[in-house]
Amino acid sequence: HIFPLLIKREPFEYEQEVRFILNKHTEFNEPYYSFKIEPNNLFDEVVFCPWIQDKNFEQYKKELTDLGYTGIIKKSNLHDPPKIIEINI
Repeated sequence: HIFPLLIKREPFEYEQEVRFILNKHTEFNEPYYSFKIEPNNLFDEVVFCPWIQDKNFEQYKKELTDLGYTGIIKKSNLHDPPKIIEINI
C-alpha cells in the first residue's frame, strides 16, 4: 500500500521532492542505509515543517551548516496567516 506515498498534494507541488521508498520485505543487512551525496549540488534549499519547534529548527540548521551545507535553510511559511495589505484611497 505505497500508493498514498506517491501522491503529491497540489499545495506542495512546488517542493519538487524526491522520495526514497524501501520495501520492508527486502532483506537488509544493516538497520539503515546511507547514501553519499553532495548536498550543495543536490539541494537548492532545505525547508522544515512549519510546526517544528524553534529550538529544534535552530539545532538542525546548525547541524546542516556544520556539515558544510551553504544553501538556504528555513521553516515553511505555508501555515502562516496571510499578510494584510492596507490600501489608502
